[in-house]
Amino acid sequence: PGMKVCASPPGWPWVNELIGVAWRHPNLWIGLLAVRPSLLVKAHSGYEPLLQYGRTLLQDRIIFGTAFPMLAPELALGEAGCSYGVVSFHFKSKEGITLAALDHVVEEYDRNLNRPEFGSPVARLLGMIALDFDTEMSNPGHIAVFTAFWAESVRNPEYQRRCAELKARYDAVVKADIAALAERRGLDLDAAMVARSLNAMIDGLWISGQIFGTSGPAARKMAKKACLFYLKAIFPDDF
Repeated sequence: PGMKVCASPPGWPWVNELIGVAWRHPNLWIGLLAVRPSLLVKAHSGYEPLLQYGRTLLQDRIIFGTAFPMLAPELALGEAGCSYGVVSFHFKSKEGITLAALDHVVEEYDRNLNRPEFGSPVARLLGMIALDFDTEMSNPGHIAVFTAFWAESVRNPEYQRRCAELKARYDAVVKADIAALAERRGLDLDAAMVARSLNAMIDGLWISGQIFGTSGPAARKMAKKACLFYLKAIFPDDF
């Protein structure tokens, strides 16, 4: 009963219902995320009650977000009439905002990868591949965060450190699962090389999808099949 909940996006076309629930439950916040501020104030948008209560009874339980990286903070803040400096003061710098976005994406990914059903090496590898090309987990916004870090890491030492840290961590997870499978099957192989090759394949498929605009359902299905084909060549009895 005491769990804090943020309802976002803000409910359309069930705006009135969301307002009623927030009014009834003080542990519910409404997140104005993934909606452009200019659309919120547009006549007949359906958000009029939310704006009315957001200025009065629910003013302490409205959370504003820019939906970065899908919407640039400068654009969202400009439409909201809020100074970019206010946000920069909280995050200290533009890099701070981007690092916070990366932390959010990584936390969400880790939480899904550590689900109980992914408890065995095979299940975890299958789960990882499924998540990497899942329409929710690997949506254009999430991929944009990672690719922004890769691109900027050349000039930014902090980005470079974080990229290397994440890559090493995920390589280690995959290496442990590959090593466990190899031992079970009596195979003599370089688990680190197999793990890095698989992760490099996933990275390449991500990037090509972004560059060539081939990130639709068919491309995602093909990408998963390619990864499974690679693993099946090494572990034919498991994949």
